[in-house]
Amino acid sequence: VIGPPREPSVIRRALFCEGAFALAFVGELSTRKNQEFLIRAMPRIISRIPEAELWLVGDGAERERLVCLSEELGVGGKVRFFGHRSEPWELMRACDLYVAPSVTEGLPRNLLEALGVGCTVLASAVKGHVDIISDGVDGFLYSFNDAEEFVNITCQIHDGRLRINKDAAAEKFRKYEFSRVFDDTLSKLLEGIG
Repeated sequence: VIGPPREPSVIRRALFCEGAFALAFVGELSTRKNQEFLIRAMPRIISRIPEAELWLVGDGAERERLVCLSEELGVGGKVRFFGHRSEPWELMRACDLYVAPSVTEGLPRNLLEALGVGCTVLASAVKGHVDIISDGVDGFLYSFNDAEEFVNITCQIHDGRLRINKDAAAEKFRKYEFSRVFDDTLSKLLEGIG
């Protein structure tokens, strides 16, 4: 359940530099979620969007390695590690672009929550993501681990050359909303029993 909206500008003023272009990802810090890809893409993004920042929300076994990697690549000041948050959608609401670089997904709840709070989403074209996102309509997809494509799409979104249909994104969220998916699944299970 996504909580009541808090003004994104309030969150941004409290945590970030004015004018930042924030990319955010919420999820366990793990090789499957592939945050390393995002960190490795940041130098190229920053060269084209100097105000870009990456917000990583979540904890996991990869945290220390990812922190070291961001420092090693010279983007430590542009990559923020927020740890676990009970209400990650607040940061989602405040970001400019929700990015999802996962290797594979089942039903990606974080992607659905991002759609639910009105984020523009850019996700790897892998199982789970391609089941949710209609490329160019309610979000954008890039070829898995293709840094050049990822950076180019990010820059086009930043420049306003690519936009999603916000109504289509909201409709996609409603289609997959937990209560609806749960009710549909339960009724199918009960039909199978009866």
